[in-house]
Amino acid sequence: MNKIWIALLVIIIGGCKTQSSASSTSSIKATNSQQVSGGEIIVRLPEGTQNATLSQQEINEIRSLLDVYYTGNKSAWSASRQKIIAKGPMAKKALCLFFIKFFAAGRQSVGDIEKHWRAARYELSQQKEFAVPFLIATMAVPKLGTTGKIQCSKTLAKIGKPALPALIENVGRGDASFQRRVIETLGEIKNQQAITPLANLYNNLSEKAKTDSQDEQYGIRFYIVNALGDIRWNKESATTIERALSDPNREVRKAAIESSISMAAPQNVALLQKARKTSRKDFPLSKYHTRIEVLLEAYK
Repeated sequence: MNKIWIALLVIIIGGCKTQSSASSTSSIKATNSQQVSGGEIIVRLPEGTQNATLSQQEINEIRSLLDVYYTGNKSAWSASRQKIIAKGPMAKKALCLFFIKFFAAGRQSVGDIEKHWRAARYELSQQKEFAVPFLIATMAVPKLGTTGKIQCSKTLAKIGKPALPALIENVGRGDASFQRRVIETLGEIKNQQAITPLANLYNNLSEKAKTDSQDEQYGIRFYIVNALGDIRWNKESATTIERALSDPNREVRKAAIESSISMAAPQNVALLQKARKTSRKDFPLSKYHTRIEVLLEAYK
């Protein structure tokens, strides 16, 4: 596990490129060839963590305090956690990276990994916005497996509203794997601040899809439509879902039907009527149009 932690430190800290010596903003270049709309991932490091360093003595003290976690003694760990936090931003950064390392660990390297995942999600969520940039940076690491990315996403969703600015800032950035997690996390948080950036990204990608015979990014449009359905109704999301009912990709149209149903409301009758038409045309054997008929009848 120590090797995993060290490697993660190198990837996250070394992989961030400082844009300005006076700024706390760093960026990570997306290495996957399937970028969504270009642009590097933005990571805004907490104040006091970018250029600061720790002495070897401080590192040893923090390491000893972190090791208390492995004892399983909750009261002892609670006391150690408070001592770590009291040491300042760099110690808090070490605390965050200590728990993030479990997201990169395989089942063979740790005994009860799911127990450590639960603990990590809790501990990181308690650090709120301070932990967000480290989770964003980790979620962007191409070599991190799907499970690790999911754990980052779950933790960001648990943090909730404090994670919104960083997630929204990264909509449309990075590779397809990173984008999926950003979009799904916004859908889990269910805050309407995410609707405009998601709708804008869908509109940009759907325009490109009209002239792209390969349409490699239909998956991103699919995740956007699902997320908008999770966030539920407002006029802008309804307009985007309505547009998605005519998307060039069949799976995206299917997701749009499902989102139309999930965000059904009396003011949404026109969207439901269009979803019914799409379901009859594309999915005649499904039960979508029957469910929509029931909703339309209820809204008469």
